[in-house]
Amino acid sequence: MVIGRYAGADVYQLNNVDYMTILKDNLEEWLSGKDHVTFWHLKQLMINLKNSKVEIPVVATRLNGDLFVDPGGSRITVLKHLKKKTVAVDVVYPRDSLQELNLGEHKIIQDVGELLEPYEKMGVTYSMEMCYDVDCITCKNNNVIHNGPYRYSVTWIDLGSTVQTFKTGMRRTNIESLTTSWIGIPYEQ
Repeated sequence: MVIGRYAGADVYQLNNVDYMTILKDNLEEWLSGKDHVTFWHLKQLMINLKNSKVEIPVVATRLNGDLFVDPGGSRITVLKHLKKKTVAVDVVYPRDSLQELNLGEHKIIQDVGELLEPYEKMGVTYSMEMCYDVDCITCKNNNVIHNGPYRYSVTWIDLGSTVQTFKTGMRRTNIESLTTSWIGIPYEQ
């Protein structure tokens, strides 16, 4: 497994989900009186991305032979709604299958520092959460359904200890856990 970072992948190649269905479903759920956080998340993304670009790459993995975006599905939905064409994406995939994706120019992430660079630029305290190939101990420990191999996501932690989680359910890990046991990226301090 390797991580290929694509600076400008076509949002329509990353998933074939009908973004209007997602927007309508979330609006209807919110209008029905439920406290539906995804509606507000999508609305805030629309406001934030209208005149700016996505700062953090979405993450795509291989699930049942197809590309699976998580975290980043909401960003893809909003980018499609805003008629934006490209987004940065980190693809965690078998090295010999990356070219099959036809997503354009990419670079192979060589170390943890390179992987974390976009997150470090944000200037906000965070932790990275990892999920492994099979129904893993991370998911079992957090009592969640394992829904994709080699996923990673970030929990942002501000100075007031408010936590905004883009994807929950995975164990918080230290940088040291991004070692050869996951995808072969060496850890350097």
